[in-house]
Amino acid sequence: MTRLRFRVDQQTTFPAPSGTADLRTRTTADTTDNFSNLPCGTGTSVITILGTTLEQPPSQPNGGAFNGTFSVGTVTLGTPVPPGNAVIVRLLWGVQQTGKFRVGLNIEVLP
Repeated sequence: MTRLRFRVDQQTTFPAPSGTADLRTRTTADTTDNFSNLPCGTGTSVITILGTTLEQPPSQPNGGAFNGTFSVGTVTLGTPVPPGNAVIVRLLWGVQQTGKFRVGLNIEVLP
């Protein structure tokens, strides 16, 4: 896999009536976390979680919404994900207004 992107095809956002969440996609950085009882081993392992970038243009200072895309910048032609391997990604939404919400994503990859 040489490219990994998530396209938001459905989410609650502005204008949101009372009781419905107003969500905005946001950029997030790579991070690490401790996970325990992983199927690949025993004990606790430190796992890298890949951040995602809200793709631009157009400029989206308030975050993205419909048809916005998150890309995983570390998955490239020069640094592909080998067959049979996996990545853990982090997706972030800003909450402008609390309430009920829905999010739908399409995963887009290039071999």
